[in-house]
Amino acid sequence: MLVRFVNFRNPQMDLKQSPRVWFDRFTNVVKKHRYIQGQTDHTLFNKHSLNGKITIFIVYIDDIILTRNHTNEMDKLRKLLANEFVMKTKKLL
Repeated sequence: MLVRFVNFRNPQMDLKQSPRVWFDRFTNVVKKHRYIQGQTDHTLFNKHSLNGKITIFIVYIDDIILTRNHTNEMDKLRKLLANEFVMKTKKLL
């Protein structure tokens, strides 16, 4: 799945702000939901479930590429991000 982020939900936030500000906010949101940020690639996040399933995604500019063997977690992530950011799903892979 490829997700494109369009804007913050907060109208006071401006996309012309530093990409670092956007990425810091994004990182805080996903870390609150037990996603682990990669140590060598800080744009890579993953989450392992107790039953051995995994959800992995990587952020590239304003896109996310998501893969998983845990369909329920992918749906939860999509809803979480939709609540925090304006986004649209571009394409399922």
